[in-house]
Amino acid sequence: MVLTRTVWRGLHDGKAIEVTRSYAVTIRADGDGYLVDGRLIDTAVDAPAAVAVLAELERKRVETDVFPFRLDRAGRIVPGPTPAPADHRPTARAAAGLVGAAPLPAQVRQQTRAVLDEVIGAARTGTAWPADLFNPVAARGEQTREVQLPGGAMGRIAVSISVDRHGAGHVPRSFERTVTISLGGTDSTTRETWTMGPR
Repeated sequence: MVLTRTVWRGLHDGKAIEVTRSYAVTIRADGDGYLVDGRLIDTAVDAPAAVAVLAELERKRVETDVFPFRLDRAGRIVPGPTPAPADHRPTARAAAGLVGAAPLPAQVRQQTRAVLDEVIGAARTGTAWPADLFNPVAARGEQTREVQLPGGAMGRIAVSISVDRHGAGHVPRSFERTVTISLGGTDSTTRETWTMGPR
């Protein structure tokens, strides 16, 4: 099948960055579970014009840590080793160099450099794939938890999911997860959508 994952992240200025990657995926029986393998077949990045150079770098980035992974016999993703934190510094340096060399007005260049870190983080954002992505336990759900902030203030993390599927035992047509983090009066929202269909 083709599995497409889209990550949408709102930026501080009200604009957003959207990164979509599609994979050709195969699932086969493997011991008491299943092995999921795949390869990247398409990448698209939609970002504000001021950071088009950075969007192009993200579009060309090669992922090496997505596949393969295993599912247990219930279709849940089996956790693998925790990958080392990604080092975004080379991308940030390359993007800053390209922006510095681009024929941009000084004010635009300054604004663009100011959002580099934020946009890089937004493009790479997204937590682990949902464990029940291929066999969801519910069509809808929402969880909220409070977090203690320095100084005694409280923050909030809300996670909601929405699933479209033929029925129990079928791979879903789409799985959407929205994470909203409220800290210090500022909200940050990340939305991830996985769609699945025949190749």
